[in-house]
Amino acid sequence: MFVLAAAGVLAASSLGGAATTRVTDSPSSRGATIKISVSAGAPWSASVPVTKGEKLTITATGEINYCNGEARCRATPDGSLVGEAICGTPPMCGALIGRFDAGTPFLVGKSTKLVAAANGKLYLGVNDLSGYYGDNSGAFSVVIQTTTTPPPPPTTTTTEGVDWPTVHAYPVTAPWPLRPGTYAWLPYTVKDASGKAKVRGTLYEGGTPVLTGGSKYFLAADGRERGAWKARLAADLTGPLRYCLWAVNPKGRESVLAPKSSCAWLSLLVDIDRVSNGCGGEGWEDIAALENYFGNEHTYKDSNKNPLAKTYEVNFMAACDLHDAGYGGMTVYDKLNNRTIDFRTWTRKRVDEKFWRDMKRLCDSQIRRQQDPGETATVALAKCKGEGGPASIGSEWLYNKVRYWGSYFFDADLTRPGHQASGHRDNS
Repeated sequence: MFVLAAAGVLAASSLGGAATTRVTDSPSSRGATIKISVSAGAPWSASVPVTKGEKLTITATGEINYCNGEARCRATPDGSLVGEAICGTPPMCGALIGRFDAGTPFLVGKSTKLVAAANGKLYLGVNDLSGYYGDNSGAFSVVIQTTTTPPPPPTTTTTEGVDWPTVHAYPVTAPWPLRPGTYAWLPYTVKDASGKAKVRGTLYEGGTPVLTGGSKYFLAADGRERGAWKARLAADLTGPLRYCLWAVNPKGRESVLAPKSSCAWLSLLVDIDRVSNGCGGEGWEDIAALENYFGNEHTYKDSNKNPLAKTYEVNFMAACDLHDAGYGGMTVYDKLNNRTIDFRTWTRKRVDEKFWRDMKRLCDSQIRRQQDPGETATVALAKCKGEGGPASIGSEWLYNKVRYWGSYFFDADLTRPGHQASGHRDNS
């Protein structure tokens, strides 16, 4: 799947038309259980016939990948594990979606209940951009419980299953990260057949709710106007932050998967000393504990034999601070490389490799500052960048240790409270 450059080619344009591959009907049994597999490799890969007034309870399990097996493109029936929401209507990439005949696609997710408004077919598929199903893999296992009920009187219109409000949250990311103690404008669109809806929202820090809000009155809900939730970011927030929205229309119908109908990330720039503690000291929760054991400063003798050779001191604290922030998925300023980094999408391997590069950079800069004219410090530099010496620890030794033990400290799921060893961030 081509993600950003193709964002303007919305899946809704292809999902609303006829499927381009053969669709296999699963036999429908009135008042029975239907089990089907929904492949990620083609749009609308499964369907079931439905009758007017039939109640459908749908549950789905499994995991798919919507772009060449990349870790960032893993998805459950609720959608992308990293919250990528650029795939049309509904926006959540990789999610299980449905439509009645050629109607508007809607989110099905892990669980939903529907009522068929007319005789026809319910189509199920995996949400992706048009033309990019070829690099998808996997399938969702879907169970549909059907119950037939008498059709409503002719004067009654049954719209459940299609007449639900929809809301879409938009990411607020670098290069313009937010700061604690300021206001954030969190953008969204909302749409409902009635043209009106209320929007509700929750702000989460590392999966823990920290703020709720929303509209007091019904808003125009035509899907074309972009609104914004004005949220006050408390001064003590550190991130990572994510906001989730849901909507309710005048009939009391809520958007699917409320209160997390659509979620998006915020980049919150925090001072690094609030989320890191160098390579020594008490530590910042579990994330800093690994480096804390080894200390910040290390001494390297510029000889393998001469006990009187000159020694050089190197402080790895700046590299360890960035490594702590990377394991926690934070957004911080990297003073070693003069840039802001949002670590939320970084894999553990990428964070560890940056840690090693930063330590070697500190070896070069700090040892050279201590050199007298004519000194090369070749042996000291080699120890600092390598395994160290008899009484010292080098950057390669530290790198190998975090590669071996780091999976126990890396927070792999920033959408859940606490420290998680598995989730949407690759912990290998």
